[in-house]
Amino acid sequence: MKILGITQRVQIASPHNERRDCLDQRWWRVSRALGFTPLPLPNVPNVKLPSFFKSIKFSAIIFSGGNTLGFLNKNSPDNAFERDTFELNLIEWALDLNIPILGVCRGMQIINHYYGGSLKAVNKHVSEQHAITFCGDLSGELNREVNSYHNWGISSDNLGENLEALAVADDETVELFQHTSKRVAGMMWHPERESKLNQFDSRIMKKFLL
Repeated sequence: MKILGITQRVQIASPHNERRDCLDQRWWRVSRALGFTPLPLPNVPNVKLPSFFKSIKFSAIIFSGGNTLGFLNKNSPDNAFERDTFELNLIEWALDLNIPILGVCRGMQIINHYYGGSLKAVNKHVSEQHAITFCGDLSGELNREVNSYHNWGISSDNLGENLEALAVADDETVELFQHTSKRVAGMMWHPERESKLNQFDSRIMKKFLL
C-alpha cells in the first residue's frame, strides 16, 4: 500500500471555539486515481516528527491549499500559524527521508518560502481559468488552461534557491516548478477541483510523486 500524506487547512468554528483541520473530500478521488491511499495529516506544530510518524511509511506527501501564510498578512482572518510551523517542519523531515513532495497552491507557496523565495500579490487569479505555457523540462507539453484560486503568486525572479519554472501564466507568474536536484515540486492550480482528474494533471502529478 502506497500512503500519500496530505496536509489540511485550518478552519475556525467560532460557535464551538474550535480550530478544525479539514480536507476537501475530492482529494480521496485524486489519491486513488494516482494509486495512493490518502492519509490526512494533523496540524501539530510542536511534535517531533520522526517519533510521531515512526510507524507510517509515506510514499509521498502533498501540501494542500487553503489558509494565507501568516507572514504575508498577520491580520488575515484565515491565518493558521500552527499550520505554517507544522508544514515547514514537515518539509524538512520529508527532505531528510527523500520522500517526494508536491505543493498545491498554498503548498507551492510555502515550499518556495522554505527555499528562500518570495511572493507577491496578484490580480485575476481567484475563481478564474487562465492559460499557462510550459517551459524548461516540460517545454514539450501542450499549453492549456488551468483553474486559479490564489491571491499570492511567484515571479520567476522570486523563485527559491534551486527551484526552476516549468510553467508560467500570461502575467509571467510561475504556475509550476521543480527543484533541480531534490524530489520537490509545486503547482499553483488545484487538480482536485476539476470534475475528474484529467490526464494532463495525472501525468504531471505522477511525474513528481511516483
